[in-house]
Amino acid sequence: MWRRRFIFTSSILITVAGVSWIVASRTASHPNDQSLIANFEGHRAAFDSLAQMTDADDDVITVARDYVMFRDYTKWTGVDGQGFSHPRLAEYRELFDQVGTDSIHRSADDKNIVRIAASVLVKEIEDQYSIVLDKGYAYAHVEPSPLVDSLDNLGFDSKGTFYRRLSGNWFLYHQWSVAKPE
Repeated sequence: MWRRRFIFTSSILITVAGVSWIVASRTASHPNDQSLIANFEGHRAAFDSLAQMTDADDDVITVARDYVMFRDYTKWTGVDGQGFSHPRLAEYRELFDQVGTDSIHRSADDKNIVRIAASVLVKEIEDQYSIVLDKGYAYAHVEPSPLVDSLDNLGFDSKGTFYRRLSGNWFLYHQWSVAKPE
């Protein structure tokens, strides 16, 4: 009798947890444009410092808290003088803390735009592919397109990359991409 009650109660708890997880994953969303704009305005100097650093480190496509990747897709091994240094990574990390991100990324084939993700959402689809949406800040030497008035209503059905002007060379961006685990 107690065993049946235990199994029944456990089944209900597992079902509730599963439904809660599904609901939470379907209602997950990016921060709205206004909150990103407020963060940008409150930390403008840090954002500008990141832009200057990425301009100086033009052979780097990604700086994250725990690795650096160069344009030729090799990773920095942690040896100072191999195109990067520990003090330089510490500078990036300090600025990441100020602006609220974990990394910056520049496309290997388009060095004109640097993206600073504020939020990343992932939706798994068939055959182990995933749709990846990221929203954040972009620093662009050339005006990106398309420009839109708001990124707030873009979601998993909004394919491509869209930009909203902030100030000068700064934009908000929303990017849709497909990823497959290696």
